[in-house]
Amino acid sequence: MSLKSIIVVSFLLVLAACNVGEIADPKEYPITLSETEKTHPLAKYYYSVEEPSNEQYETLVYREPEDGLPFDEAGKMLEEGYLTMENGYTRFKDGSGYVAVNIQFPEATGEMLDWWFDWHGYDSMRYKIWYPGLHAFSLYENYEEPETFSISKYVLENPEGKTTHTIEAMMKGEDLQDLQITFVNPEQFGLDNSKLGTNQWAICANVKSGNLTIVQMVHFVRKTENGVEMRSRFWVGNDVHWIVRKIGISEDKLYGLAHHCLTEYTQLASFLPQVYSTYALNN
Repeated sequence: MSLKSIIVVSFLLVLAACNVGEIADPKEYPITLSETEKTHPLAKYYYSVEEPSNEQYETLVYREPEDGLPFDEAGKMLEEGYLTMENGYTRFKDGSGYVAVNIQFPEATGEMLDWWFDWHGYDSMRYKIWYPGLHAFSLYENYEEPETFSISKYVLENPEGKTTHTIEAMMKGEDLQDLQITFVNPEQFGLDNSKLGTNQWAICANVKSGNLTIVQMVHFVRKTENGVEMRSRFWVGNDVHWIVRKIGISEDKLYGLAHHCLTEYTQLASFLPQVYSTYALNN
């Protein structure tokens, strides 16, 4: 790969600018609802935004590389207790990035999140209410909408996984990104499926920009006294050339990913039990 090619690819890496102006102007926020979407039953959640506290944002700080969890040790997340880094981000010595975020979901269950990650991809309105203003589009393409939704069940039965085409911005003022997110069997990430499905869940996905895998992410979900907690983990740039990692993965980009994750899942936690009750239990 030539140096020029490396520099070009680096702009695609992790949260970088993929300008899709025909969808929306990436500099004009918020990404608004269409006139039709404003009458959608879910529109009320777009206008009711739950934001993390300043104290929660303040936990998203840079940590030392040894505080991070290497991808090949992801199975440690299924053990009891907590790891050294539950919130924050770092860069490993090879230039790859690591992001950790813990979000509480009161009154929610793992089954609700398993349902949501499948259900949300059949109507972009469902994606827009997840992060009002920054989520523009997300659809599972070339899949027939099922009668019941479970991303875990799907990936266990279909080794190729399930891919959604997603357009979003990480932070206000940044360009929109055009991404492909493929949910996969946890075994592909070295996780033990026998430990999943009762008290804890692992929702695993590869994130691509074009043909380049830029992020591997797992949302580890486990029961708490009043609901569940989602311990999200992102490994950034494992599958790209080391020079691309050095150029394309900055602390600012990693912070942006952590900030986005905390914000969107705080919003999801605010409405998930109600939406699940309305759309999953009543259908």
